[in-house]
Amino acid sequence: MWIDATGRLWMPAAQINRLALFRGGTSRVRYPVEVYTLQVGAEPPPNDHR
Repeated sequence: MWIDATGRLWMPAAQINRLALFRGGTSRVRYPVEVYTLQVGAEPPPNDHR
């Protein structure tokens, strides 16, 4: 997760449980991968890589 310069929180939908490692060698990851955003009104931390 990360916060951008406009105060929006970005959250990728993790599918770790669908990786081949956990599914007998066959990936079950669904594409396209979802990314959700939410306006939180916060700023990125000062040590953020810009």
